[in-house]
Amino acid sequence: MLEAVGIHCHTFNEHAAGGLGELAATAVWPEVWIVREQQCSLARSIIEEYERAPEKNIDCEQCGESNPATFEICWRCSTHLTAFEG
Repeated sequence: MLEAVGIHCHTFNEHAAGGLGELAATAVWPEVWIVREQQCSLARSIIEEYERAPEKNIDCEQCGESNPATFEICWRCSTHLTAFEG
């Protein structure tokens, strides 16, 4: 999302949650590092706006199951969700 608006960043610990229990919880938290310091406040405002947005759902046309709007495929029947807006 940040890179889509021109903010160059790196993501760390995306898949580290599997180590929880063997590692401290704070050691496996995902991290986003902004490359250009002058873009940090813009990045923070974009992230905060995203976190405030209400969660939207899409109903599957095939089985009627409710899916998060971020899904492209129904989790229940694997039908492509035509209303996907990514």
